[in-house]
Amino acid sequence: MDLIELVVSFSSEYSSLLAAIMYVFAFIGFMIFSIGVLQIVKLGRRDNGLITPVSSIGWKLIGGASLVNLSMWVKVWSGSLWANSNPMGLDGYSGGGSGFEAALMAALGLMVITGYVTMGRAYVMMSRIGTVQIEARSDLVWSVVSRFVAGSLLIMSMHLKDVITKSVGNIFVS
Repeated sequence: MDLIELVVSFSSEYSSLLAAIMYVFAFIGFMIFSIGVLQIVKLGRRDNGLITPVSSIGWKLIGGASLVNLSMWVKVWSGSLWANSNPMGLDGYSGGGSGFEAALMAALGLMVITGYVTMGRAYVMMSRIGTVQIEARSDLVWSVVSRFVAGSLLIMSMHLKDVITKSVGNIFVS
């Protein structure tokens, strides 16, 4: 078995790999959200001298809830934006076509998985915005924004390939 066949056979497992990654992100988001809720409960204690800033709690709640939403709504977003039921869009590529085309589609599928991981990391970083010093906050915000942009572009790579192919013909693979 050469490398192309190995990559193509591994691409049939991409949807289950993406589902596992999304479950891990849902758990992380739930834990971040729970920590934010516990910090809200601690605000009511008057005997504690250490008070967590409300902005820190808010960013944890927003980041944790958004991470859970990312993991639970991946198939819905994919179905509504790209009109397919599989967020990876790889159902028809692993079996047919030339070996090079299947390997190229498997590589694009890996880019889509990387995009979802990048988006998840952006939400985790968003939950940390309220905890960093004010001087370092702008660096963190721009890091979150750049991860959102990079993750979105990586997720769209599979679908942009389909749009370009439908509009100008098959220019990627001869």
